[in-house]
Amino acid sequence: MAGILDNHILKVNLTTGDIAKEPIAEDVRRRFIGARGLNDWLLYHGVEPGKTDPLSPGNVIIFGAGLLGGTGMPASGRLTITSLNALNGAYGESNSSGYFASELRAAGYDHIVIEGRSSTPVYLWIDDSRVELRDAADLVGKTTFETQEAIKETLGAPDVKICCIGPAGERLVRYALVNVTNRYCGRCGMGAIMGSKNLKAIAVCGSGSLETVAPDGFKEYVRKVDRALRESENLNYIRETGMAGSPEGYDSLQGIRNFQGVSFDRISDIGYEAVKKYYKKVLPCLDCPVDCDRLIEIPEGEPYGPISVSSMEATPAYNFAHFLIDDIRTVIKGFHLCNAYGIDIHSWSGAAQWAIECYERGILTREETDKLDLRWGDGPLLLELIRRTAYREGTLGNLLADGVALASQRVGRASEKYGMLIKNMEVDDDLRVNKGWSLGVMTEIRGPGHIFGAFYAEVEAGDMTEEEAKRLYGTENAVKPRVYDDKAELVAKTERMAAVEDSLGFCNFTTQHGNPQWMREFDIRYGSLEVGADIIRVATGWDMDEQELLQAAERILSLEKGINVLAGLGRKDDYPPERFYEPIPSGPYQGLSLDKQKVTEMLRDHDVLHGWDPETGIPRRETLEALGLGLLAEKLGKLNQTD
Repeated sequence: MAGILDNHILKVNLTTGDIAKEPIAEDVRRRFIGARGLNDWLLYHGVEPGKTDPLSPGNVIIFGAGLLGGTGMPASGRLTITSLNALNGAYGESNSSGYFASELRAAGYDHIVIEGRSSTPVYLWIDDSRVELRDAADLVGKTTFETQEAIKETLGAPDVKICCIGPAGERLVRYALVNVTNRYCGRCGMGAIMGSKNLKAIAVCGSGSLETVAPDGFKEYVRKVDRALRESENLNYIRETGMAGSPEGYDSLQGIRNFQGVSFDRISDIGYEAVKKYYKKVLPCLDCPVDCDRLIEIPEGEPYGPISVSSMEATPAYNFAHFLIDDIRTVIKGFHLCNAYGIDIHSWSGAAQWAIECYERGILTREETDKLDLRWGDGPLLLELIRRTAYREGTLGNLLADGVALASQRVGRASEKYGMLIKNMEVDDDLRVNKGWSLGVMTEIRGPGHIFGAFYAEVEAGDMTEEEAKRLYGTENAVKPRVYDDKAELVAKTERMAAVEDSLGFCNFTTQHGNPQWMREFDIRYGSLEVGADIIRVATGWDMDEQELLQAAERILSLEKGINVLAGLGRKDDYPPERFYEPIPSGPYQGLSLDKQKVTEMLRDHDVLHGWDPETGIPRRETLEALGLGLLAEKLGKLNQTD
């Protein structure tokens, strides 16, 4: 049995074939915690943002487990993959549930750093202390599902945990995903990074266990967290319906037809009542009592059957609602294809919507669409577009595979106007209704998403009164989605919590960040990191308090922001596309839009709260030096002198 701080970093150079393990200095671990935080530190020291092409051998890709993964702490087994973003060359990160992270820790490693590029396809096999690169020639062309089964058969190890890519990653689709034990790291093109390195998969089997410093105190926290998760009214609802069953609750985020409108009036046709008939069984994550995942099967005899897929949340439904699709079987099939081929459904949806609108407006010709008539509401067309994108087939498939930023540059002819991008990555949520959610999407450092900072209470606080909101959040505006006031502070708090949760390995759904009902049920002060500091103390023996954990969160966020600045992203890249300043033309949210001056004020206020320059968003030198990031301060200072 190893101590919780005894694991190593595994470094693999694919160019030379060298494999080494390195200890993690305790001061570095304490400053960056684990998973997302330590991945950031390793990325910063492994690449030169702005000079390193994300698809070049000079980039690195890092797989990191949280500090609490494999300890028995409920909902703490998530994996973070970090690299330069394949869509914009800046900070890239993706996160998934499943069993890989805990298995990696059981093998004795908290992080894997992959460098260089193999001359032939390979996969990495980790069997406790035995680590080797194996030939993957026979895996080339296989889907992510086929790859896992082939590796398990070759190794004779049905329980081995595997990260892998599909045909899309091999062909460097810019938003290719990584399948993580049939959960998915989708954003920022981590699958393309693996493909660029000729790395088809990583397989791990670990037999060790981890011991915390104060086992009795830690076990008591395990019991408390487990009880809290089991007693939560909101999580009990998720436990009953599964994560695929609630797209109706995100009506205000459901942009349709490339955000030419908002709200799909047939969303219930692909909601819980429609999907539950295809639920086959519960697929729990390790040590988590929420049981949100389901194996979904379309049986033989029905359209698209027989197929099965897991880890489908509500977002695939509203990704297909963007196209006015109201058939749940098309949604399931599309989700299955994206994950089999290895494509992020969010960026693919943005790319396909851009193409359809450009075709409607006469910007894309029939020659450029390979004679396909692009139109809304055509399920079979969308499934064909997924396949063509994965294989970069034809002019259109190759165009979509590069993402909207590069595709619109190539096409020109004002097609850029219809690219819904922030930081050159595809926007997935409408931004006109919920102002705190929108600010969090704009400020998400890896590119637009709703995981780092989007303020969930605006859409998930239920019937919380203004009085309750003021008591728990510090402002009644927490439950006023159309109000701009106080949202910068709430988003900044959310970002700090997310940085800590991701570094510990916690699941978003089970925290106050991603589950606002906790505020009501357990009377937790929003933004408090006290419980996290307590758990770290009994796990590691560090005398960490809430203030030190808050500083760690700010260190993680400022390092990520600095990487973006070095890569060339600036204030202009935080702003949403012009379409979101235009009033919603019809439907339940008719007339709503973003106010550009208010957006500017929110961005300024947000950056001040993090100690960043309110005009440029660049972390201030004094902020970085106080966080122990003096080297980054020097690099940013030299960048400004060059400019």
